[in-house]
Amino acid sequence: MKGLFTFFFMLFFSLAFAQNASVKGLVTDSDGMGVPLANIVIKGTEKVYQTDFDGNYLLEGLAAGKYILVFSSLGTADAVFEIELGEGEQKTLDVMLGNSLLEEIVVVGYGTSLKRDLTGSVSSVKSEDLEDALSPSVDQALQGRMAGVQITGANGVAGGGNTKIQ
Repeated sequence: MKGLFTFFFMLFFSLAFAQNASVKGLVTDSDGMGVPLANIVIKGTEKVYQTDFDGNYLLEGLAAGKYILVFSSLGTADAVFEIELGEGEQKTLDVMLGNSLLEEIVVVGYGTSLKRDLTGSVSSVKSEDLEDALSPSVDQALQGRMAGVQITGANGVAGGGNTKIQ
């Protein structure tokens, strides 16, 4: 009985002082700038982490063992690293994501698409064209600058609000 008690005591004692491993580092682009909100996925699990706005990350609470970390960000090639962590070990892993895979991206009302894949009509206005506009609102600044865009006023009063943009 005394041996069983000692066994459970030792088991509890070792679990109480077991330390979790962690990985920290910086995710940069090809220019050396930190990549904000890049995803870090531990392959084979549901765990997804993100970098902060400077590209720093910290993965805490990992058990000892081998992990495959997949680093990704919008428009870049994924970077995959295999890392082995010992009990209570803290490693630093800095990652550089490759060049952008995007030629040009177009944001539409319900998702994103590459410009070459669009089949409908698309209009664009550069910000430089709107800088000199003497309009109090964006919808009035766009009026007459894009073919096929209709902006309907709420009433006939000058400076009145608009009700519909098509």
